[in-house]
Amino acid sequence: MEKQNIDIQKLFKKKSICILLLGLDIAGKTSILFKLGLGESLIVDPDKFGISIEKASCGNVTFISFNVGGNDINPSWTKYYTKNASALVYVIDATDQYTITEAHNELNILMLEKNVRKVPLLVFANKCDLQNVLSTDEISEKLELNRFERFKVQKCSAKTGHGLLEGLEWLSEQKLK
Repeated sequence: MEKQNIDIQKLFKKKSICILLLGLDIAGKTSILFKLGLGESLIVDPDKFGISIEKASCGNVTFISFNVGGNDINPSWTKYYTKNASALVYVIDATDQYTITEAHNELNILMLEKNVRKVPLLVFANKCDLQNVLSTDEISEKLELNRFERFKVQKCSAKTGHGLLEGLEWLSEQKLK
């Protein structure tokens, strides 16, 4: 998949939206941004809140990704970024059966933020090009996604680009604030 295959500005016609891109370490958040062709506009700011924040923009759409040392999502700093969130993209390593519980726990912390509870949730089940991938039903069950009004689990590969367009198309069809 090349950059011109996903025209993010056409998908998200609304003015100025913020999509939070979160997940555990090594799930593939940065790789997804690069695959979307947003790698050259990344700004890494490791001094804010003791974490690395990556910000990538494409016209009216801003993606904010947190790379948290030790995988801990800290509610004190998420309030700062979640208040303007239009959507949440949660990236998991769909081959790692052991971290799915940790991913569930971190998603529960995010659910404490009232601003996050109401936005559409796209779960990118990354690394689907590898073996021993969890099914979308297993992921939905283990993450308890039925708690969300609007969610989708999309198998994808940040390496090949498979599934990224489909996930973003679904997200663009949701009513975003």
